[in-house]
Amino acid sequence: EKTEFKGCLSLENLLVIFKEALARCDGLEEESGVEADPHWLSSRNASSQLRNAIRRLGTFHLLLDHFTATGSGTVNGQIPPSSELYSRRFLCEFRQESLIDIASCAAAKGDIDALTVLLARHPVSMRDRMELLDLVPLGEISLYEHLLPCCVTDGREDAQFLPTSPSKANFLDALQLFTFLSDLQLQSRRGSTKSGEEAPPPALAIFTDDADREHVMHFWEGVDNDDPATTISDPPSASTKEEVATWYLKRAIDLHNETGQVLSMKEVLEAGLIRLGFISFADDGAYEISGLNDVSKSREGSQSAVGKLIYLYSAASLFCHILVDKLKQPLSYNC
Repeated sequence: EKTEFKGCLSLENLLVIFKEALARCDGLEEESGVEADPHWLSSRNASSQLRNAIRRLGTFHLLLDHFTATGSGTVNGQIPPSSELYSRRFLCEFRQESLIDIASCAAAKGDIDALTVLLARHPVSMRDRMELLDLVPLGEISLYEHLLPCCVTDGREDAQFLPTSPSKANFLDALQLFTFLSDLQLQSRRGSTKSGEEAPPPALAIFTDDADREHVMHFWEGVDNDDPATTISDPPSASTKEEVATWYLKRAIDLHNETGQVLSMKEVLEAGLIRLGFISFADDGAYEISGLNDVSKSREGSQSAVGKLIYLYSAASLFCHILVDKLKQPLSYNC
């Protein structure tokens, strides 16, 4: 086994033990109808901790596969010495470090796949997600557009992610994001698509097997934001439009200061406006930025972070059009 070391249990055997313990805890609760022993058996104690441990072990499995990038991690059925040493070291770090620290490290290194695995399987507040994305090196925002913060309406918690082009997907909550990513993985595994769809690219592994997928989905369906054992950081909470707009505004300005690219800055601003709900769709499914004038005409709105985001987007769009017009003239002379 990939994670089986000399004199140690394999990851797979450890999962079997935890799942058996969880089944017995759940069975005892169903039989008794009450908590048999509040110090050992309770939905918020033993069962919750076991479910969290099983999910974390699945996350460890996925991250180890990703970091080693060796598939099964074995050569002729044996663990290479370097792979075994790395696995031991990563297991030690994984046990000692918090998931938010691991996510911070992945973000700082620009490892979007590892960050996606962590955020798709473990709850994190919108504020913490924005802090994590702040650590991602400045560059193409399309590389992590599925993780970008969203706030269509203040207090709305079901619109947290927009994983693809707005013309192809709606805003998703955490469970829907995991389902969306796991469906891509299943399609990639089966090598087939629905009629009329393009063949999917190799998908990110977001679950280890069907049992792990069902376990994580069951977790998201019954996630308890008041239970600290279920969260990667503080309990998830909805952010305001001002907070999300401020993040996009800062990201866009930082990107422009770093690269000097107005077009790249405009792309960040546009992504922010879309995820703040300033979008409308045509009959053919195409989308456009809309509703900006309603905010711009308001004095309070123009001075808010949302208003500044709209102003900077409009200025960047105008500048890009001017650049295009200036390029057209000398090009037309050469033709």
